Amino acid sequence: MARLEFTWFMVFAGGFVGGFVSGLSGFGTGLAAMPIWLLAVHPVLATQLAALGAVISQVQTLGTVRQSLSLRHVGPITVAGLAGVPIGVWLLPSVPVDIFKVSIGTLLIVFCLFLLVVPANWRVQVRHRPVEMLCGFAGGFMGGLTGVPGPPVIIWGTLQNWPRQDKRAIYQVYILAILVLTLVATAVAGLMNRDFLISALIVAPVTIVGAWCGAMVYRRVDDRRFDRIVLAIMLISGICLIASR
Repeated sequence: MARLEFTWFMVFAGGFVGGFVSGLSGFGTGLAAMPIWLLAVHPVLATQLAALGAVISQVQTLGTVRQSLSLRHVGPITVAGLAGVPIGVWLLPSVPVDIFKVSIGTLLIVFCLFLLVVPANWRVQVRHRPVEMLCGFAGGFMGGLTGVPGPPVIIWGTLQNWPRQDKRAIYQVYILAILVLTLVATAVAGLMNRDFLISALIVAPVTIVGAWCGAMVYRRVDDRRFDRIVLAIMLISGICLIASR
């Protein structure tokens, strides 16, 4: 009984933390919640919960970025990401999760530490569409495999000299599209079970509350603080991913 109570508590805690981070930054449900959930549930279930929580958070806060949304910018990167999802879902039951967590965690830590020390005006001034789409495909693959599609696109977005609102709009629409397909693909693959349905009843309401709290904080930060918060979230998530292996 104690083990079961611990499991549901961690599911609850991950849902709230993931929702808050997503409401604040426009992404990060899985990045923030995955290290918590992996302490208590199977990686397949953690991936599904990350996708579900992110979808709930993105839908709830999508209205905050609608004026900044440009299909010309978000369309190609999203289409490339959707192409990567089925591959990730196909590999989900068989890939050694520890190896994947260490690899992604190391990438996040090294890159975030680098960006945290470079000057704020050090940015890519010209868009490179092939690189953008490659990042989108990589994120889609990661979304299908782990429920965390954001890092490649967020890293690329952080290097761009875009306003905070444009970055958030791209992050939200891209992540929402990838994780809706991830949920559908895992259902079609027969990976959803009773544990997912019970966990979903816990995650859904606490994610809504967490996202609302995060959105309140978002309205009070400027562009520079927003970038620092995004990088700090990725850095902490990388450390937690490695620690939870």
